[in-house]
Amino acid sequence: GSFRTALIGCARDVKVLFKIGTSLADSASDHDEEGCRGRLGDVLRQHVGDRAPTADEFVSSISSLCGDHWGGFTSFESKRPPPGALEWHQDWAAADLQYAFGACRTVMLAFPAAGASGHDVHEGEGILTELVQLSHEFSTESLKARNSYRGLSTGEQDRKAASDLGVTEEHIVRPRYCRGQEILVYKDAEHLHRSPRATSDPAGRARQAIWRFQ
Repeated sequence: GSFRTALIGCARDVKVLFKIGTSLADSASDHDEEGCRGRLGDVLRQHVGDRAPTADEFVSSISSLCGDHWGGFTSFESKRPPPGALEWHQDWAAADLQYAFGACRTVMLAFPAAGASGHDVHEGEGILTELVQLSHEFSTESLKARNSYRGLSTGEQDRKAASDLGVTEEHIVRPRYCRGQEILVYKDAEHLHRSPRATSDPAGRARQAIWRFQ
């Protein structure tokens, strides 16, 4: 409804919104260039009332699920997935193995799209990120170091890595979104993930936006 729309509007297409150690007074700094913290605080007060959490409290309550190594907060609009998001890939496991193999987890807060009638779609697949669970902690970077990966684009490397790992349809987990199950938590080093394929089709997408905490 209107609350969901207002929340999405706080962070539309902004990549880095919060950093550890910042406060509302830093909303115009490099850590929060778009003033998201101030907008989020306003929306919470308008829709929740006097007992609303502050923007920092709201973000902290969700980011705490990441563990001890939360480093920021990113937001993407589903109709414009970031490059490579539709391929099976990893984030931290590819970028920093020591960080990824620690206790850190990725947390995603999803927002469903409105249905054709204008009413919210509250349940179903295609809203939360799709996953493939690995048998143990693993980084696809160990595969991409092979000669057979040289000269391939990032997307081609991700597709080849998934193929070399033997990923098939039966391995895919498509979490069901519903009331009380709006948040997805997973460990990047133990999974491959991708945006639901429907997010690339504005006419049929089930997800309006996804906020990622890492």
